[in-house]
Amino acid sequence: YLKKGNWIPVIFYARAFYFKHRKRIKFVVDQCNTHRFFTPFWIPRSKRIFFIHQLTREVWQTKLPKPLATLGEASENLMLKIYNKVDTMTVSPSTKKDLKDLGFTEKNIRIIPEGVVHEPIKLPLQQKNEKNVFLYVGRYSEYKGLPDATLAFANLLEHDPSAQFIIIGSKNEKYIEKVLKPLCEKNNIKLADEYNPDNTRTITLLGRVSEETKLRYMKDVTALVYPSKREGWGLSVSEAAILGTPSIVYNSPGLVDAVNQGEAGYLCEDNTPTTLLNNMVEVINNKEKYEKMRSQAYHFSKTLRWDNTAIEFDKFIQEKQSA
Repeated sequence: YLKKGNWIPVIFYARAFYFKHRKRIKFVVDQCNTHRFFTPFWIPRSKRIFFIHQLTREVWQTKLPKPLATLGEASENLMLKIYNKVDTMTVSPSTKKDLKDLGFTEKNIRIIPEGVVHEPIKLPLQQKNEKNVFLYVGRYSEYKGLPDATLAFANLLEHDPSAQFIIIGSKNEKYIEKVLKPLCEKNNIKLADEYNPDNTRTITLLGRVSEETKLRYMKDVTALVYPSKREGWGLSVSEAAILGTPSIVYNSPGLVDAVNQGEAGYLCEDNTPTTLLNNMVEVINNKEKYEKMRSQAYHFSKTLRWDNTAIEFDKFIQEKQSA
């Protein structure tokens, strides 16, 4: 594994490495995460594989000032069309559809499924604690929907005053001060750094935790809340499901796939804090549906194994070699 340069120089380092070793390189996987290596301009098509989790789309609007965001959205479509004749890997039907809308052909796109590294818990699924605790795992980011989750939780307290909300992820103090604190103060909610089950009207910011701690909370909480505007898949959803915890997600690309179109998790009809709240209330009040959703999420997540991912990737490479 080599790491050189940053956003722009890395392209030239990669190009230099390729030409130095091109005789023994069979394939180049150009992994796109907004950043581009522009391999169609310097690698033969027969050697190229394009790998993309998700398009950026509306996320531009939450990351940049409006003029730059509009430019970013427009340039993304143009840059992706450079790759539309290339053999392509992605992780979800949502991203496949987005690519087809841009002119990628069905035969050139292969879905290589996501995998969950953790072992499923043993059946039967254990009963949850009586206290309703909701969990968010991810970055402090506007497009991840953290303000919507916070507002939904604030309104949930009218239905269940003892409910709690936990946030796991590296703390962004600037974001907490600018976005979360004002929301919490407006709704008379306290912020805490350590979880206490006896706290009321409290959001706990645990920050970055060990994998073991993250999985323990995922297993114990009532549901994961993930109101992101766009994902490649939504791995946290699958990680929680394999531990017997369903998720409430926005009707967004990637997340619809992670909850199997609403069969393996709660899928909001529209992406608003009100709809998010309605699903949180249903989790609390409709226990029969909740247990059914837990089971369906668990069994769906069990199909997402890295062994299957490796098999599909190997098939993809074998087909490309024989083409």
